[in-house]
Amino acid sequence: MLLVGLAAAAVWAGVWEPFPRVSVIRLLATLGNDLEKLAETVRIARWTRSIIYQNFLGTLTVDAVGVGLAAFGLLPPLVAAFIHVGSEMAFILNSARLLPRRHYKAIVHA
Repeated sequence: MLLVGLAAAAVWAGVWEPFPRVSVIRLLATLGNDLEKLAETVRIARWTRSIIYQNFLGTLTVDAVGVGLAAFGLLPPLVAAFIHVGSEMAFILNSARLLPRRHYKAIVHA
């Protein structure tokens, strides 16, 4: 029963193409009928989504404040450039938390 539901999820995920179909099908084949692996996969997906939202909202906030200040002449262009580059570096470093670790490799390949 679980594999039928996961197969339907793979077909649905393939329609939206958030990941290549091969990756989704390989993930489902790796999970099999082990619900603990499925729960861990969902936890990692939620954690990943939260980091993506942090980066997205942070970028929007910094850019909106910077544009607002620059529009009223309160932010010189050179300072704005440094703030922009600094914030983008911070968001890139935040994204680095998404890099795979040995712990997750052991879960996926177990």
